Amino acid sequence: MDIGNLWRRLSITQHILVLSLTPMLLLFLAIFSFLLSARLDDLADMQRERGDLLAKQLAVASEFAVLTGDRDQLRALLTRSAKGLVAGIRVWDRHGKLLAAIGHITSDSDADRFEAAIQITPIDVDDTLLSAPAARIPPPPIGRVEVFLSRDGIVSSRINAVSVSLIVGLS
Repeated sequence: MDIGNLWRRLSITQHILVLSLTPMLLLFLAIFSFLLSARLDDLADMQRERGDLLAKQLAVASEFAVLTGDRDQLRALLTRSAKGLVAGIRVWDRHGKLLAAIGHITSDSDADRFEAAIQITPIDVDDTLLSAPAARIPPPPIGRVEVFLSRDGIVSSRINAVSVSLIVGLS
């Protein structure tokens, strides 16, 4: 069917209706696409922030256990932390030796990986009243923490966001 013939068959009222609704439809699609894209980006940012925060918190919490080599304390910490979307956690020492792990992570796992260095927290013992503060050289990391967050939660959140957007947009 030819568009030109179809256009000629429409009445003047139908012409006006098509010409007035087309810009509104295009504007709706543009705004809908922009807002949906922004929402999906927010969900991805939330996943990154959650993973980074959990890795950093675990790095601080595991400092003493890594320093002393207390694997039981590390396993207990990892067990308490492996909730929700956490697919796995690994703790390594400075030589790359695996100290503790929870969860089954493989190279083809559908999970996002986050890492944080385990640092010794320096204690300030300088007397700044009597002398100038000494230059601080950060100590080398004593290990690292890897956190793997499942993408299942973000996928279901994306599906939910698209569904809600479609329902609101079409209503």
